[in-house]
Amino acid sequence: MRAFVDLALLDPEALSDLGGLEPVAKLMGFSRILTLSDVQPIDGKALSAQALSTEVHRAKSAGKIPLVLATTAESLKHAARFRGILVELRTRADMQFATIARDRGVLPVITLEFLRAHPKNIATAAQNVVLLHCARIPFVLSTGARAPTDLRGPWEIAAVGRALGLPLPLALSAVSTNWSVLQGVLP
Repeated sequence: MRAFVDLALLDPEALSDLGGLEPVAKLMGFSRILTLSDVQPIDGKALSAQALSTEVHRAKSAGKIPLVLATTAESLKHAARFRGILVELRTRADMQFATIARDRGVLPVITLEFLRAHPKNIATAAQNVVLLHCARIPFVLSTGARAPTDLRGPWEIAAVGRALGLPLPLALSAVSTNWSVLQGVLP
């Protein structure tokens, strides 16, 4: 049986009305939902390489997984330098990023929240899926939920992976086994 994982950018307290994080995760079919208590979002666009480095180290020191929001090619390039982090792809990735990500253990993330933001983001995500798949780079799909109502089940997320061009086994891996890239980093 697969152990499905999701990344939701919300405070776990936001789920208290629904019985808490663990019951919600179980109800939705996830073995785990990472929240803001596990990850630290970092806006890569707003920071220089030096400042990004400081923020990544600060997040790791706090026991959190850094999640760099890469909205430009430059922020993507800077984010690829760090080991054991998540990089949310909000721009088109290139083969240079893919190669460095594979070597450094960087885990690219494509969120449903990004896809919902603008229709052109679907094309960007589909291009990234093709690149990452061809380069054999594991990546994850997640809801990126910022509110409890944005949470979706693992099969719904995998269906989006299918729509982006992934075969079903790889779409399911993007919601489950690909998280193992962060083995030893997950809190």
